[in-house]
Amino acid sequence: MARPSAAPARLPVRQGERLFIALWPDAHTRAQLVRAGESLGIGGRLVAPANLHLTMVFLGQVPVLARPRILKAMRETRARSFKLVLDRSGHFSASRVAWIGCASPPPLMLAILQRLSEQLRGAGFALEERPFRAHVTIARDVGGTPPVAPDGLLPITWPVDSLALVRSPARGGAQYQVLETLSL
Repeated sequence: MARPSAAPARLPVRQGERLFIALWPDAHTRAQLVRAGESLGIGGRLVAPANLHLTMVFLGQVPVLARPRILKAMRETRARSFKLVLDRSGHFSASRVAWIGCASPPPLMLAILQRLSEQLRGAGFALEERPFRAHVTIARDVGGTPPVAPDGLLPITWPVDSLALVRSPARGGAQYQVLETLSL
């Protein structure tokens, strides 16, 4: 009696990609963020300069085929460029991250966030419901008291003129990949 042959090995099914939409700093702003982060003296692990960004909308794990709908939502947001003033530092103790952010996000930024969220929800994406906190994560695995930026390092004025669709690596520590950049 012949034994049935083993079924052919299946290739792993791609689960999609982990995406977010962010403000991606220009070289000058990035250099200022790096300098401020290094000056905070907070310990932990500084975020690699190439990974510094401000997340507008976290999409999470989405199918690769959904990318065109995301880009369409970004294009239909239609917004103007603006200046973002990063004027304070702090930390989120629960997630153990230190950040540099703004006390009061500019109205144009909040309008972009609202329109972008509406476009994405209309395209069928479920978005996080937690409050938006405009910040750039500077370091991870920090503890203790909130960091205070030394005099002269803040404020940082960031001329924002684009939105970036970014892929987050599956493993921590790797570099984010900007997939598309759309001008405001």
